[in-house]
Amino acid sequence: MRHRLAALLLLGLSLPAGAAAAEGDAPSAAPAPVPPAKAADGKPLPEVRTLRLTLKETLAMALRSNLDLEAASYDPPMAAATLDQASALYDHLFTARVQGGEAKVPVNPAYEGDDGNQASDDFVKTGVAVERLLPWGGRVGISATSDRTLTNSSFAYYNPFWESGLGLNFRQPLLRGFGRDVTESGIRIAEDNRDIAELDYRRTIEEKVRGVEILYWELVRARGILEAREKALEVAEDLAKVNEARLKAGAGTKVDVSQAQAGVAARRVDVMRAGNDLRSLEELLLGEIVPRSPDLPDAANLRFEPADRADEDLPPLPSESLEAAVEDALVRRTDVRLRRVAVDQAEVGVLLAESDALARLDLDAGVSYAGLDRTLGTSWSDSMASREHVSWNVGLVLEIPIGNRAARAALERAVLNRSRLESLVRAEESSAAVRVRNTRRDLESAREQIDAAALSTALAVEQLEAERQRLRNDKSTTFEVLQLESDLTDARLEELRVLTEYRNAVARYDHERGLILQARGIEPPKGAAK
Repeated sequence: MRHRLAALLLLGLSLPAGAAAAEGDAPSAAPAPVPPAKAADGKPLPEVRTLRLTLKETLAMALRSNLDLEAASYDPPMAAATLDQASALYDHLFTARVQGGEAKVPVNPAYEGDDGNQASDDFVKTGVAVERLLPWGGRVGISATSDRTLTNSSFAYYNPFWESGLGLNFRQPLLRGFGRDVTESGIRIAEDNRDIAELDYRRTIEEKVRGVEILYWELVRARGILEAREKALEVAEDLAKVNEARLKAGAGTKVDVSQAQAGVAARRVDVMRAGNDLRSLEELLLGEIVPRSPDLPDAANLRFEPADRADEDLPPLPSESLEAAVEDALVRRTDVRLRRVAVDQAEVGVLLAESDALARLDLDAGVSYAGLDRTLGTSWSDSMASREHVSWNVGLVLEIPIGNRAARAALERAVLNRSRLESLVRAEESSAAVRVRNTRRDLESAREQIDAAALSTALAVEQLEAERQRLRNDKSTTFEVLQLESDLTDARLEELRVLTEYRNAVARYDHERGLILQARGIEPPKGAAK
């Protein structure tokens, strides 16, 4: 009897669920077609489609379709447009004016009964001017005017007459506002803002790649856990059948059957939890690569299946030294580069504050020529061409704020802000070095755990096979076999965990070094910093 029960137990443990029944069934008619599933209201459920993608395909799909990246992609061109706007400070400014009217003013009569008691002028005034900013902060402009006047004055030799003018004006700061660095400070700030936008965009891409990759491998692990839980459930169900058979044969007890049924119930709960965890991770990953919106109703019926295995094509350990990795990270990391750009902006702030703290001393100079004649042409060609009517001026304008406390306080604040940002750069560099070292150590530790976990799994397989042989020889019990089967499941789950952790450690290490895009052959999109 014991040998028969042992054989029955081995048969239950070795065959998959339903295999014994399938072997005994002779092939008959073709199976009836399964009708499509229907919802509670009787309508057919939408078809569920499965995306089976490799990690490389998943990352490419995320970079194309992720809504966060789409929103972030607008920042660099907006910053570039702002830079173009700031670079226009040297553009010439052209102005033109046309004005016409009549001026009537009372005059003192020359004698009693004189009717000429008012002077009347009909005039048309025109003019053009061109002005531009100079690199050292000054402004230069040239202007031309032509005015026509018709008067009732008897003293006017030409009536109507034309007055023409040509002038050149120049104004240059000598203290406050002097220098090309001050003049082009807006361009420099706009360039820094463009760099910030491009670095922020790249950082968003890097974080998205790291997050999607880690999520991908966590999904691989979740599928492995579900498969392991389903296999454990099959073993528990087979064991329950064996115990029920033993009870019917008079060799078992109701306690054995109850324990086996309790094991089945517990493992069903494990399967449901693992399935729910898997579905949640699928939703998270699909949300990163497929926009989920009412405009895309089919997206709600998608499933995701990773095509890569955690134990295949493991990336090797990094070959560079730790110190070389740290130095490379301090050059490439976007967070460190952002801090340095902020320091450059603070330098511009100090430069402007130093300029504003100076007294204002401006040089003003100008020269103009005037002409007057009966016609417009002769007022230019004859009268002005003679250069007899010339005016010029040159002078200085000095402005000194008494006390100048506001400017000095602003300068002090700008210097302190620069020092603060320089401290933040050093802090960011220190933190980056620590994170690179820690992720490198985690990476190496995870790689060592893979070998240990693989050895543990191999030993668990050997122990289970040995215990099964003992059971065949009627020297073991079902409880001991089931316990070793559970140990093997735990060993496989642990091996899957360390494999996933190694994959994630690789992603984190490459991200901390600032090489996560290059290491995966991803070319930064247009607008992202190189």
